[in-house]
Amino acid sequence: MTQRSPEGANAHLNLHAAIHVQVASLERFKAALLSGASPHEIELARSAYLAAAEAVLDRSQDQLFVQMREDGIDPFTRRPIQR
Repeated sequence: MTQRSPEGANAHLNLHAAIHVQVASLERFKAALLSGASPHEIELARSAYLAAAEAVLDRSQDQLFVQMREDGIDPFTRRPIQR
């Protein structure tokens, strides 16, 4: 296993936390559908799931950018960082 920088470790932990929230919100959404919850409750659960999915994408991008910077690549220009 490679050693992560503090920034890389933080990005990794944030991503995994976001994934856990997404899984939990998906289960809540499924439970709302299966239990015959009100349309309002179903919409709240759906919105929470979609927000959690967006958070996973954001945290994935954060982790990618950290890894690119650690590899000496500017994440926006995709060119080597001049040091």
